[in-house]
Amino acid sequence: MRQPTMSHELFADRIPEILVADDTLDALRLLSNALSSHGYDVRSVTSGLMAIASVQAALPDLILLDIKMPDLTGYEVCQRLKADPKTQEIPVIFISALDETFDKVKAFQLGGVDYITKPFQIEEVLARVQNQLALRFSVTQIHRLNAQLEQQVQNRTAQLQAVNQTLTQEVLERRQIEHDLRESEEKFRQISENIRAVFWLTDFDSQTGQETQTRYVSPSIESIWGQPRELFYQDPQTWTNSIHPEDRDRVIAAFLTQAHLGQYDEEFRIVRPDGTIRWIHDRGFPIHDETGAVYRLTGVAEDITDQVQAELERDRFFNLSLDLLFIADRQGQLKRLNPAWQSMMGYPCDQLIDQPFATIVHPEDLPLAEQVLQQLLRGEEVNEVEMRCRCANGSYLWIAWNGVPFLQEHLIYGAGRDISQRKASESRLMHETLHDALTGLANRPCFMERLQLAIKQQRRHQTSCFAVLFIDLDGFKSVNDTLGHGVGDQLLIRVSQLLLETVREVDSVARLGGDEFTILLENIQHPEEVVDIAERIQQKLGPALAIGHHDIFTSASIGIVIGAPEYQQVADILRDADIAMYQAKANGKARYEVFNSAMYAATLQHVEIETHLRHAILNNELEIHYQPIVSLQPERGLEGFEVLLRWRHPQKGLVPAGEFIPIAEETGLINAIGEWALQEACMQFSHWQQLWPDFAKLYLSVNISGRQLREPSLLQTLDRMLEETHIPVRCLRFEITESSLIKNTAIATQLLERMQIRGIQVSLDDFGTGFSSLSYLHQFPINTIKIDRSFVNVMLHGEKERSIIQSIVALAKTLGLATIAEGIETRQQLEALQSLGCESGQGFFFARPMPPAQLEAFLTQTCQQCPVRHICFTDCHRVAAH
Repeated sequence: MRQPTMSHELFADRIPEILVADDTLDALRLLSNALSSHGYDVRSVTSGLMAIASVQAALPDLILLDIKMPDLTGYEVCQRLKADPKTQEIPVIFISALDETFDKVKAFQLGGVDYITKPFQIEEVLARVQNQLALRFSVTQIHRLNAQLEQQVQNRTAQLQAVNQTLTQEVLERRQIEHDLRESEEKFRQISENIRAVFWLTDFDSQTGQETQTRYVSPSIESIWGQPRELFYQDPQTWTNSIHPEDRDRVIAAFLTQAHLGQYDEEFRIVRPDGTIRWIHDRGFPIHDETGAVYRLTGVAEDITDQVQAELERDRFFNLSLDLLFIADRQGQLKRLNPAWQSMMGYPCDQLIDQPFATIVHPEDLPLAEQVLQQLLRGEEVNEVEMRCRCANGSYLWIAWNGVPFLQEHLIYGAGRDISQRKASESRLMHETLHDALTGLANRPCFMERLQLAIKQQRRHQTSCFAVLFIDLDGFKSVNDTLGHGVGDQLLIRVSQLLLETVREVDSVARLGGDEFTILLENIQHPEEVVDIAERIQQKLGPALAIGHHDIFTSASIGIVIGAPEYQQVADILRDADIAMYQAKANGKARYEVFNSAMYAATLQHVEIETHLRHAILNNELEIHYQPIVSLQPERGLEGFEVLLRWRHPQKGLVPAGEFIPIAEETGLINAIGEWALQEACMQFSHWQQLWPDFAKLYLSVNISGRQLREPSLLQTLDRMLEETHIPVRCLRFEITESSLIKNTAIATQLLERMQIRGIQVSLDDFGTGFSSLSYLHQFPINTIKIDRSFVNVMLHGEKERSIIQSIVALAKTLGLATIAEGIETRQQLEALQSLGCESGQGFFFARPMPPAQLEAFLTQTCQQCPVRHICFTDCHRVAAH
């Protein structure tokens, strides 16, 4: 074990014993380890009662005493020790985080010899302990020697009175005493020369209350004061003259009034001869004579310049920081604030002193603040704790706090940064993330989140019910196409406002995208409430909406889903609402439909067909059938074939075109299917031309969908196929429905004109069944009108039905167009059409649609006497065929 140099010399026969009393285990452990490592015998206790018991068991040489302890305070322990004659001379050094003058004065009034403020530097503690042990030894030695001397004198007097001993013996004894005194002085000199602080000793006149003569100053005064040591002996004023003028009166007054009471403890500045300034911590203690009167003063002056500069630098940073800095006690009461509190939050620094930190915390964040305080009291640091704090004007700022506990000081240090701007940005970003940029309504993710909450709410409370409305604007695309997207956007904004006006505050309105909106109705009691809202939406959309310089009429198709316990997923509800919405569109638009299981079954079938249709293209399940088109003139010769698409499903067999063509149109598969059908038909017709050259007098009539009309590469594909199959252009005709022309007027007109230039004729299919296209007939470059089978089926029912076909035929002749009747199934229909002047026809009366092999067999089994063999199709052939 390393022994302390001076203490070992002074206490040559034993190791100095030190008692440390502190209820803070970390501080207790730190002090004990440090003192033990420097060779002291250390006893450690954690309470006041234990400290008193330990002192009574064995007197220590020095006591380090914490002030705040659980049972007895350090003040009470010191008071008891000083009241006991056996322990009153033991020096007590107080150690505490309390740094107020009142606390220090009280400590010295109770008999403390020194006062160390937490947090402490261990080197400082060791130095002060060593100083006090040295003083303790010196005082003890002086008292012991004085006692010895007194005893010797008494003994000598008694001896003289009793037995008249020889003077020689007395002289020897006196010489021994003088030797002991010199030895004591030498040890005292060693102490003073090795102490880094200045040890001083001066005479004191208790009558005048003045110091009279400097008895001793240690050599360290030369390095600290920068003046020769002798000056302080020669002129006692040298000490006071070196004190900074601003501190001099205060220090002198404190010394004269407090030093003889043991309460002198001052920090001040001195000015060295070279003009430099040093900070001094000076403490003084009285020395009493045998009568109890103070006849000398002693003390220790330490150079604390480095410590003060460090504190000033820390204070400078504290005051200049732009962040909110504070120091609080363990109860969370604010003890010190930096100026940023005033510049940022408007509080004068003294307004919040001794106020709980919680007084500025937003009420909703108080539980978090309490949780953070408890965490700090457990010794844990906190980082980036975000809470709202009230400014002096009543507004709130978002502050991110960091906190560090100093358990030894019983203090909490904190720093806060204003993150209000970041929070506002996050809030804006969150709003933008969850809301539609155009209308400000909730977007799809936000709506789905709210709908998920509604599902959970219904699951917890069976009485809670909700409904979803899926809204799609009718004809919105035409608004964009004709008036521009700017007007379309304004229309969407206006519709959004109408929807918000229609629902309650508790309901949610969202824009899913495009012209699709959804509404979540919560806490509904009866389904009739949902229907009422749907009807109010239709009523609000009924009148024209003034958008800029335009009056726009619009309507909505609405699908409704009533929440039910079987709904567990948001996607299922939106799917069913979407199905109901499309059902409303299919039923005429501008209406609402409530979802039912039949709709779901139909949709499943739709999806199943779509899925299987995609596989059908890859698996070559599609077929081309051909239905003959016949001249209705008396000879009724064969004119050509309509190309009809069929699907031979592996399980369902032959699927009619009416079941899958609309789905192919909707999904866009019709482009690939149409191109395949056109190429297949052209290749087959080319084969028949090679087999029967007279086929060059016939033609193929191929259906073209609306989607194909919008395909830019249609004409290039057509040119390529004609070139590859080598069939004449006159042998190819296209059939286009009324609805396709009306929906794609500009594109269709341009495309048909380019077909006419190539020599390809065009037929208008299903005439009279769709949009009224009479006003468009003269605009479109078409060659033939095909009379729909629905008119042929009823033409024999009466004159009114017959007149419809008569009008169509007359119109066609007026416009110079040919006519073809579809769906001829009886001779009576044939003869009626002939009488009306219809030029051509097709139907089961002549032949059903047939695949190539069956058609070839059908044609080759006809009458051998036919002048136009294989392609002439007379009534006798018809009968023979059936």
